[in-house]
Amino acid sequence: MNDTAARGRIDLLIVNIGYLITVDATRRVITDAAIAVRGGQIVAVGKESEVCAALEGSEVMSRVDARRAVVTPGFIDLHLHSSFQLARGLADEANARQFLVDRMYPYEAALSRADVELSARLAAREMLRHGTTCFVDPGNIHPESTLAGIAPLGIRSVLARSAFDLAGSDFGAIPKEMISTPDTAVNEAQSLIDQYRGELDGRIDVSVAFRGLNNTSDELIRGLVEVSEKNDAMLQMHACFALSTHDSSIAKYGEPEVERLHRLGALGTRTLIAHAGWLE
Repeated sequence: MNDTAARGRIDLLIVNIGYLITVDATRRVITDAAIAVRGGQIVAVGKESEVCAALEGSEVMSRVDARRAVVTPGFIDLHLHSSFQLARGLADEANARQFLVDRMYPYEAALSRADVELSARLAAREMLRHGTTCFVDPGNIHPESTLAGIAPLGIRSVLARSAFDLAGSDFGAIPKEMISTPDTAVNEAQSLIDQYRGELDGRIDVSVAFRGLNNTSDELIRGLVEVSEKNDAMLQMHACFALSTHDSSIAKYGEPEVERLHRLGALGTRTLIAHAGWLE
C-alpha cells in the first residue's frame, strides 16, 4: 500500500482484484488487491485487507467489485492513426503499395474536419473500452479536429501534424491536398506545439512528425529535427514499412531508410519509428 494511506472521502474503491499488475519500480504483482481513488488520483494500492483497514471511517462514494479480474495500468498505443477509424475494411487484401497509395492516401486526403473529429472520437471510445488510455497519433492534415474529437472522453494523446513535401516517388504518388513545403511543415509543427501542448489539463502532448520517407525531402526532415530538438518534442516517422519502401529508398537516395535518417540526424532519444519491419 502507499506509504501515506488515503484519508477522508474516497471517490472510488475497487476491491476483489485477483491480480493487480502495478508496473511500479519493482514490478510488483499483488493478489487479493484493492485500489482507492480520490480526485482522479490513485491514493492507495495494496492488499485489500490492508487498504480497507487504512480507509476505515472514510466515506466511499463508489465501490466496484473487480470480480477477481486482472487489473493493469492503462495501456499506451504507440502508433494509432485515429483518422483511419472510418476506413476499416478499405484496404483488406491489398499489398503495401495498394494499401497506401491506392486506398489510404486518397481516403485521408478526402477527410473533412468533421470526418477527422468523428473518426478520432470513435477510435478513442474503442481504445478506452479495451483499456488503452493514451495513444500516439502520427497525424493528419486536421490535428485540431483530432483534439476536438477526443476532448470529451478523457483519453490522453500525443498529437502531430503529418508532413510530406514530395508528391511522387518510386513507391507512389501522394494526393496534392497532403503535400506541404519544408518551411510550411516547420511552421505548422511549431504552431501545433505552441497551441496545444499541455491542453485538456495536461492530457495532450504534441510531437513532430513526417510520413513516408520516400515522399519527404532531406530539407524537410532536417527542419523538423530542429523543431523537435528546440522543443524537446518526440520526433516520429514511418520507416521500413515494407520491402518496397526499402527498395524505393535505395533507388532514390542510394541508402536504406534508417541509414538515411542517421545521416540527417533524425535518430536520437526523442525518435519514434513506426513499423520498422524491414531493417538491415
